[in-house]
Amino acid sequence: MKLWPAIFVLSDFGRYPPTVANVEKDVIAPYKRVIRNYGNDISGFDSRPTLLYFQGAIYRKEGGTIRQELFYMLKDEKDVHFSFGSILKNGVKQATQGMHSSKFCLNISRILRALK
Repeated sequence: MKLWPAIFVLSDFGRYPPTVANVEKDVIAPYKRVIRNYGNDISGFDSRPTLLYFQGAIYRKEGGTIRQELFYMLKDEKDVHFSFGSILKNGVKQATQGMHSSKFCLNISRILRALK
């Protein structure tokens, strides 16, 4: 309870209980992207086979409800890739390829902040 009034600058909310850190009072700091820019992209919008792409944590403390709802709504949709993923194993390479072949990439944490 002593930490509740403090404003934290965090990399994400997943490591702390909501009684310590939450979206109502704390800030997520910008962090280095692990996905490389696609600087020499000459593909057109219509040549990208995936309509919508998301790969990341689906079950989370903050925003988990919305991520779960989106997962259940979109998981079986044609041309949508919505799945769990992490930086472990081949996750960064797979996410990079998936984002580069998609028309749209979903950034749920930014959507949640915009809704606040």
